Amino acid sequence: EEAVRCLAQQLRTEIAETSRVNEVGHQSRFATLLESVGDMDKMLRGEIGVLASSIDERNCRLQKDLDTLASTLEDRGNTLQRDIDQVSQGSSLDSRLMEAEAALRDELAVLSRHVQSVADETCSVKAAQAEFAERGELTALHSAL
Repeated sequence: EEAVRCLAQQLRTEIAETSRVNEVGHQSRFATLLESVGDMDKMLRGEIGVLASSIDERNCRLQKDLDTLASTLEDRGNTLQRDIDQVSQGSSLDSRLMEAEAALRDELAVLSRHVQSVADETCSVKAAQAEFAERGELTALHSAL
């Protein structure tokens, strides 16, 4: 009977030691996982910063292009209006007006292509912003952990 009690006590001691070792192992694995998530978060924050900077640069370029387009279009419109005014006053500018109108149409076609290019770039920026938002979800996961 004493031997059984002694053996039972040894088993309880071994079980307690095994549980403690398992708990330490789990804590170590959790700490490693948490560290990995932290490293990933730092990496993503760096990438997000680069993306944000790139988006800002693209937005500035797009705004400058749009401002230039608006100014050019306004100048062309003013030129056409002056030509129309001269024709209205009796000047024989029919051929000049047609040339100006053709030039304006050509310029408008160029501007339209450029506006489409700007619109395409805007879509690209929006896609980058969506990717930026998706990457932000990993930061939220890290915060939750």
